[in-house]
Amino acid sequence: MATRWLNWPNTTWTEVQPSFNELLKRKELDCDRLETELQQMIADQHELDESLVDLGAKLDTAMEEQDEVASQVESQLQQDTDFVELSDRAAIAEAALERAEANLEEIDQDSARKLPAYENSTLFRYLIDQGFGTPQYKKRGFTRRMDRWVAKMVDFNKAKQGYEFLRKTPEQMRQIIAEDRDALDVVMTDLERRRDVVADQLGLLDRIDQVSKLGTQRDQMLSQIDALLVLCDGQQVKLNEIENPRGPHYQEAIGLFRDMLGRVDTRDLERQAKLTREITDDQIVSKLM
Repeated sequence: MATRWLNWPNTTWTEVQPSFNELLKRKELDCDRLETELQQMIADQHELDESLVDLGAKLDTAMEEQDEVASQVESQLQQDTDFVELSDRAAIAEAALERAEANLEEIDQDSARKLPAYENSTLFRYLIDQGFGTPQYKKRGFTRRMDRWVAKMVDFNKAKQGYEFLRKTPEQMRQIIAEDRDALDVVMTDLERRRDVVADQLGLLDRIDQVSKLGTQRDQMLSQIDALLVLCDGQQVKLNEIENPRGPHYQEAIGLFRDMLGRVDTRDLERQAKLTREITDDQIVSKLM
């Protein structure tokens, strides 16, 4: 379609043309800048990926060396008869503690379930409060005979044994378990001290420290890679927005064009369109009007 008919008034086009040129130039500069930054991010990512591979290889080697030295430490400790005997005793004691703690839990549950029956028995609580069957019981005469009759009726001696067992045994077991746990801790501390001496002599502690540092570096590098991937995604979104034909630059250009049209007399366009043979000119002017 011929467009020579579109002879905008010189002053109008002259005023708006630099703005269009500036907009186009700005769009191209923004695209170039974002593309350059994105390519640099991609290059940084590739560099980090390669560094991560190298670091992973170092970490694998360090872990293999750590395992090898750990095996040497274990072998040397197994030749120490005192250490082996102490370890066996500690293992037996720990197993016994686990059984005792399991029994304590069972007794705690049993006490919680059965003690209320004793506590809610009026006659049983009466005899307990009077100190019946203890040196503190001071009743005489008829009261003493009645208390004996009540005790026989509720089978007080047997009931008291069950009551005292449920009330005192859990706490006694806790005390015994605590003492046994303290004794085991002493043994375990001695075992750990002996193990650390051998481990230090063979360099195991240094190996462990090296593996820990390499693991920390790997985690930090993975975090950097993740953050860089997020930045790359954001950069690509910005590029897509600029290159989008309906993006912000397009909207700004439409605004400039509308402002220019607002300062043009469409009657002049209509007259010029009628001077051409193409009907498309007339249709465009009709829509603009």
